[in-house]
Amino acid sequence: MLKKILTAENCALTASVILCAVTSFFLFANYMVKSRMRGIPVIEPGTQFVQFKPYLTDVRELGYLTNKDMSEEKNDGFFLQAQYMLAPTVLRLNDTDHKMLILDYSKPVYAWFTMKSMRAAPKYSSEYGPVLAEQTE
Repeated sequence: MLKKILTAENCALTASVILCAVTSFFLFANYMVKSRMRGIPVIEPGTQFVQFKPYLTDVRELGYLTNKDMSEEKNDGFFLQAQYMLAPTVLRLNDTDHKMLILDYSKPVYAWFTMKSMRAAPKYSSEYGPVLAEQTE
């Protein structure tokens, strides 16, 4: 009886059915992932800074303070992305001589400490991390 079940035709048929089932599963999974991703917008570089633009309509220059490594090898380009998104406002890297500042630190506690030490108040805090602050003096 076992020889009748394990014939070459039955093994080939079983393998074909299993292969079709697995292929169908992966096609369905791929379709579901792509259909859910259709509504997700593509995020443009610098999006984390575009929310500051309404607060900078009359500002010609502002400081950009960060504790991130700005060397050519390790720079993620956030300073340039901010400069691009906020143009025509000019950003000055690590310059505290401006009334308005963008604080882009690796942790929020560093931004809050910097604001406290510079007597600055947050004007807008981006959901991505950077903070737009205004010096009171």
